Order: sequence, then structure tokens, then C-alpha cells
Amino acid sequence: MKKSRATLCVVLLSLLIIVIILALVVVGVASIRFAVILLEFLSVVVKNAVRITIEVMTALVLLTLLLMFIYHTFLDKFIHASSKADLCTAPVRMRKLFYDRKFTDRKINVLRDKVTLLLDKKDETCNAYAYKNNSIVITNGFNNSPINDSEKKAVLFHEFAHLINKDNHKKYIRSGINRFIILFFMLSTAFFYVISICAMLYSAPYAEKSFLYMLSLFNGMIEFFIFTLCHLIDFAIELLDSWKSRKAEYEADRFAAYLGLKDPLISFFNKFEKAKGSRYDFFDTHPSIAKRINALENFTQCDLIIKYGGFMKFADYKLDEIQPSQFYISSQKISRVEEWFDKNDMSKFEPIPIKILDGVPVMTDGHMRAVVAIRAGLDKVPVVYDEDELDWEMYREYVKACRKRNIASPYDLLNRVIPHDAYVTEWIGWCEALQRSSTEKNRIGS
Repeated sequence: MKKSRATLCVVLLSLLIIVIILALVVVGVASIRFAVILLEFLSVVVKNAVRITIEVMTALVLLTLLLMFIYHTFLDKFIHASSKADLCTAPVRMRKLFYDRKFTDRKINVLRDKVTLLLDKKDETCNAYAYKNNSIVITNGFNNSPINDSEKKAVLFHEFAHLINKDNHKKYIRSGINRFIILFFMLSTAFFYVISICAMLYSAPYAEKSFLYMLSLFNGMIEFFIFTLCHLIDFAIELLDSWKSRKAEYEADRFAAYLGLKDPLISFFNKFEKAKGSRYDFFDTHPSIAKRINALENFTQCDLIIKYGGFMKFADYKLDEIQPSQFYISSQKISRVEEWFDKNDMSKFEPIPIKILDGVPVMTDGHMRAVVAIRAGLDKVPVVYDEDELDWEMYREYVKACRKRNIASPYDLLNRVIPHDAYVTEWIGWCEALQRSSTEKNRIGS
């Protein structure tokens, strides 16, 4: 009897275990099936959500671009129509200051000849700025200001540098990106707000108050996030634009200095002492005048010639593009150079030192070597930038005297070779007389 009961218990326990195992298998299979169905459902939902999101974002981007196109094509022209009507061709005197100078760099000449100089008749402030369509606008106040011609020329070529560097185009692109981002976020906020309101109105009859409250709270959080992100991006772009704009001003000042207009530009800035401003100019498009003067004073001609001059130290340069700074050559010195000169072996040829004066490479020495090289049939010689600090005003007088005698290159010195005694009298004596005159003027002035 006891054995039959034990056997029955074992059988029932075995059946129970089998049932539990079968139940677990069924539940497992059902769970796997449910998980597969759930994953398929989530996959469809995600795919549709991604597709809908992409479609909505694309529509918002296209709408933003359309609104920007309408603004820049129609509204912008209408808004600025009155300002354009105030512009006319600049006076002849101002155009002569800008167009009469010829530069060694032919690209600069070509670009300069394409520039249109305009006058703003109604603006009485002393200002000039690079404008669209490769033009420079000077105000009526600048045209009639008491500043001298050299200072006006320095300002004009500062603005010309902005055109060369295409600073207006770069600023326009940055401004366009900023406007696009702001307009896009505004449209996104409006779109999300409308969708949220529609969802709340649709679910109001069926949803509980707590759900509507949570939906409203979620809507407010999203709007706050979009609003904050939009202004952070706008702030970052504004900082970047201000930094780029200040950098462009330094580069334009550097270009004017390269053309030999550093002192006139500093003189122009010094006449605006009250406008020097604060040291902290993070949000300003222009550096303070004090910083610009300091930067100009620290510009070395060597840096400028490497950046803008198109040649480096010991580079070969065409002789017909170098301006001499003396108008007579000693025959005795020519003979000494010819004794060692060999056009097939230029190792003994010391490079001719030059400086950039008013945008033109000027020889500060080496006139004899240049003439001998021309006589030997060479059209290029090694040049080196002269790093010595020279008397710029004296060299301007030397160059002016050469040009008055139609000496624009070493080729014009070929028929200016005279005996050494005459050279001492005609050239050395002339230089000493000029130096005495300059010293006397400085003494009287002080």
C-alpha cells in the first residue's frame, strides 16, 4: 500500500514537472513572438518617425531659404533704395588720389582699376567703407574734412584692402548663416507650438487633466530649449563675426602700411583720440584705435613684403620693376664691379637690397651691380629685403629726384654713367646739400 502511494506521488510530481516545463516553453515561445512583434512595431514607428522628422525639417529648411530669398531679392532692395539714391561718383580730386598711383604688382593694378569710387552726399560723418559691387563709398564729411591727401589716400587703400581680401563677401556669408539659423529656429518653434496646441485640443475630450498638464509642461520645456539654443548660437556667431571683422581691420591696416602709408594712417588715427575706446572690444567689429596704432607701429616692412610683396629674401626680381634711388653712376665703381662680375657664376654677386616705398620696390644700394648686370644681358638679379631702418623721407626725395629725371628702372641709368669726380660733385654733393636742407628744416620746426 505504501509502495503504491509512493509510486503515485512520483508519477504526479513527474507530470507536474512536465506541465511546468511545457508551460515555460509555451510562455517562452509566446514571449519571443511578442518581442518580435514589438520590435517590428517599434521599427515601423521609428522609421515613420525618422521619415516624418526628415520631411518636416526639410520643409522648414526650404521655407527658411524661401523667406531669405524673398527678403534679399525684394525687401532688401526696397529698404536700401533710398540710401543708394544718395550715392554718386566721387569728386575728381578723390579719384586722382586713388587711381593715379601705379603698383609693381599688376594684380593690384587690375583690381584697383575695377573699383568704383562713390560719394555719399548726405552723410556728413568722416568715414569711408568698402561697398558691394567692388566699390568704395566715401562720405561727404570725409571728402570735405581737413585731413591731408596722404591721410585720405591711406584710408582709401585701407578700404581697397577689404575689397582685395573679399571681407564684405565673408561678412555677408556669416550674416546669412546667422539669419538662417535664427529664422529656422523661429519657424521650428512656431511649428512645434501649433502641433502641440492641435494635440491638446484633439485629446482634451478624452484625456485627463494631468495628461494635459504634462503635455503643456513638455511643450514649454521644448520651447525654452529651442529659444535658449537659438540665442546661444546667435551669440557664438556674433562673437565669431566680431573677431573676424577685427582681424580684417588689422589686415587692411597692414596692407596700407605695405604700400608705404603707415605714417599717414597713424596720423589719421591720432586725429580721433576721443574715439580710441576701451581695451575690451570683444563685441566690436573694429578694434580700438589705440590697438590699431600699436599694431601699425609694430608692423615690420619685412613681414609686409613677405605677405604682400610676392617675393622672399634672395629671390630673383626683374630689373625693369625696381626703382633706383640715385640718378648718377660712377664709371670708376662700374669698372671695379666688372673686374669680378661673371654672369655665369653669380655666387659672388651680392643681392641688391630693396625696400617697398609707396608700393614700389626701391633700391637702397647696389646700383652699380644692377647696371653691370644689364650690360651683361641679364634681366633679373637676386634681391634681398633691406632690414636696416632708413630715413624714409630722404629716400622719398631721392626717388622723386629720379622720377623727375625720367629714371624708373636701372635701365635708365645706362646713359647716366659719369666720371668719378663728376659723380662726387653731382650725386654725393647733391645728397649732402639735401641732407643739410632737411636738417635745417627740422631745426627750425623744432
